Amino acid sequence: MTYRVIVPVATVWTSPDKPRDVDEQALEEPLNVRGWLKGLSTKEAREELTKDNIIQTQVLYNDKVEVEEVQGEWAKVYVPHQPSRKAEQGYPGWIPLRQLQQAHDVSDRDTAVSTATAWLYKDGEAFMEVSWQTRFHQTGSSDSAILVDTPHGELELPVKAAGPAEATGNGEEIVRSGLPFLELPYLWGGMSGFGFDCSGLVYTVLRAWGIDVSRDASDQEKEGEAVAFRDKQPGDLLFFAKDGGTGNVYHVGFYYGGNQMLHAPSAGNGIELVDLERARHMKDYCSTKRVIT
Repeated sequence: MTYRVIVPVATVWTSPDKPRDVDEQALEEPLNVRGWLKGLSTKEAREELTKDNIIQTQVLYNDKVEVEEVQGEWAKVYVPHQPSRKAEQGYPGWIPLRQLQQAHDVSDRDTAVSTATAWLYKDGEAFMEVSWQTRFHQTGSSDSAILVDTPHGELELPVKAAGPAEATGNGEEIVRSGLPFLELPYLWGGMSGFGFDCSGLVYTVLRAWGIDVSRDASDQEKEGEAVAFRDKQPGDLLFFAKDGGTGNVYHVGFYYGGNQMLHAPSAGNGIELVDLERARHMKDYCSTKRVIT
């Protein structure tokens, strides 16, 4: 059964017993996503998300998920627009049922938030802060706002924060669209302007330009056209693997140009532009793939 997300960003948990005490705010509706992230005040608290396999991925407000089953206050879901080897139906995991609403429409999403985050308004009053690439169906417009269909009815998105659901551009334009997130703290499983992990940043930037890739770095590495490192161009994906580049893929970043990489490095660090000669990941360089044609 199809549902849509009714909080700014819903975290998809590995299982209902994975959230920690510090994650209680992330389970609420309404959701104070900034409050939850502020509570993850230590590097250790964020590293545990990775080490203990707590989070799978995230989905944005108004995104659709398929609910396979309900167990008490939890829904087992698949995220169809996030391909994964973990399940044919899409990325799997668990979301608190209170953060979902049964979907009664299949309207195309033709409008997206074009800024890192933006506020939606209801009758001129701030209603909810949502992320870049949150997508809606436009229902109308006013002098200063786009009217959009949401799980909470028709809301107002400021014109200055609205754009097409999918833009067109070359590699340089695409990779530059990730620059507003420089210094944004890394979040394992993160898929929003509130926090990204490495493959989440790649996935979301590419999706904004109509380019579909898998959710995880290990799956993304199997896609696109293989390119020699010396022939890399802005927008190409650089992959890194364990055991000096011969093992399992664990990291991905964008080649930015000028021998720099744009990436979300790890817990405790922010998204950065780093010179490849100084990048600690280069000892594990694995491959370069081109997904922008």
